[in-house]
Amino acid sequence: MHLFVGCKILLMAAASSSNSQRGSSNRKQTVIAVLIGAGWRAVRVPVATLWLNWQIRSRQWTLQTSLPDAPGPDGRVPSESRP
Repeated sequence: MHLFVGCKILLMAAASSSNSQRGSSNRKQTVIAVLIGAGWRAVRVPVATLWLNWQIRSRQWTLQTSLPDAPGPDGRVPSESRP
């Protein structure tokens, strides 16, 4: 879990740093660069979030399907058919 949160923070920091390095003496170019940077950030952050959520769900599914069923309170395994 900490790996996913760390990746998300690193991706957001990279988005901020890449946008702050786009300096220009021309006002029009600066405004365009800021708008492009804001739009690009608006795309990157949700995509990173969706990718990380997909990774989490994929690993949870792998764990859930690879673990054997645990017996219930009556001592039977849920996959066994009831008489």
